[in-house]
Formats: sequence, structure tokens, C-alpha cells
Amino acid sequence: MYPLFDLQLRYAKMVADAQAVVAMRMLGMAGFWTTRPTEVQDMIAEKQQATLRAAVAGTRAIMAGKGPVATSSAMLSPVARKVRTNRRRLTDQGPKSGSAKS
Repeated sequence: MYPLFDLQLRYAKMVADAQAVVAMRMLGMAGFWTTRPTEVQDMIAEKQQATLRAAVAGTRAIMAGKGPVATSSAMLSPVARKVRTNRRRLTDQGPKSGSAKS
């Protein structure tokens, strides 16, 4: 009904999820959160993949004659999906028991 407002809400949700992911990854680097051993490498590589997917989605939307809101929405989807997946995964892994690594 209000496509621009809906897009703004989706961006806000993605930003909130991204902040949570950054916090959990920083806690993981400090030894307080359970993360995969490859977390640092993965977080670098995934940005390239998500950016490429967003660019492809945006290009397809433009080529299909979509407007700015629909194009932005198409570009947001792959990035928001990756951020949401990371937030869920890191939330499920949870904090480490005991003290930080030395």
C-alpha cells in the first residue's frame, strides 16, 4: 500500500540486524561469543557476494523498467537475507560459557 514506507522499514530492520551481527562478531573476536573459526574470513568474503547479488538484482530491476523503489527493494533483498541469516546463526550460537580466551 505504501511501498516507500515498507522499503524504509525493511532497511531499518536490516540495519538493526547488521548492528546485532557486528556486536556478536566483536564479542566473538574478544572470546565472549561462540563463533566459527572461519568467521573473520567469512565476513569479508560474504560482503563481496552480497554486493554482487545486489548489483545483479538492481540491474535486472532497471532492465525490467522498475522504478526507484522497486529497484532499491530488489537490491536490498540479497543483503538483508544474508544479514538476517547471520543474525540468526550467531544468536543461536550464543555466548561462551566461562571466561574469555587468554
